[in-house]
Amino acid sequence: MSELFNPRTPATAFDHTTTLVTVLELSGKSWEMGGSVPSVSRRPLRKIDTRNIGAVIKTIEQWKSEANKGGSPVSRVVLGYEAGRDGFWIARALREHGIEVYVMHPASIAVERRGRRVKTDRIDVDLLLRTLLSWLRGEPRACTMAPIPSEAEEDMREPGREREALVAFRLKIENQIGSLLIRFGIDDFRPRLKKAAQKLETLRTCDDRPLPPKTMEKLQRLMAQHRLLSDQMKEIEAARQQVMMVANPDRIERMIQLLAALIHDGRDFSRRM
Repeated sequence: MSELFNPRTPATAFDHTTTLVTVLELSGKSWEMGGSVPSVSRRPLRKIDTRNIGAVIKTIEQWKSEANKGGSPVSRVVLGYEAGRDGFWIARALREHGIEVYVMHPASIAVERRGRRVKTDRIDVDLLLRTLLSWLRGEPRACTMAPIPSEAEEDMREPGREREALVAFRLKIENQIGSLLIRFGIDDFRPRLKKAAQKLETLRTCDDRPLPPKTMEKLQRLMAQHRLLSDQMKEIEAARQQVMMVANPDRIERMIQLLAALIHDGRDFSRRM
């Protein structure tokens, strides 16, 4: 990943007459591929099977041939798609074929207010293509691109992502425990304390009665899940420490080291536990 990558501005001037610009709209059933082809007035559209990189390359070659026949040999191929569940493997695969690939942040793509859709809707091919063309022309606030990590860089992010998910799961369980106990007037139980499981057995309601059996059984199950998540978080912290031991860390590794140091110091800005 380039140290000089600017997510808001292209590094290379855009020449309409020699650049083939294409976009992919990704979905689980099929991919839609659109393009702006030099010397071709129409905007071609092609449906492609999901994960078929060979079909993408074949389509690009066909469109390059059309441009050549129209008198505009293509010297640059640019492809863009919206960041989503597929991540960056598509970008890495296409870059191996000499294609210049960009991944657009969905939230940065402007949608007309009258036609604004819910967050889960995919952005259509025409809008993706217009956005990419605007960005290549250097238009301000056209969109923001995501830096494309290598496979190794992306793999190093997994401990942080997994930790964030575990923190959220553990917090949800703590909220469930708190909601159960407050029904009986108990609000001072702390699941993260070392002796929380033993204290659970001694809890009494506001009128000094033991908790009902079914409620206690559910609380014990929740506490077992809480302990498992806490143990997994310790394993994740150990994996993050291993990153700090890598010799000659690159930019991404240095960032992870800094985050790990902040978390170790008690200043985790990602989410309050």
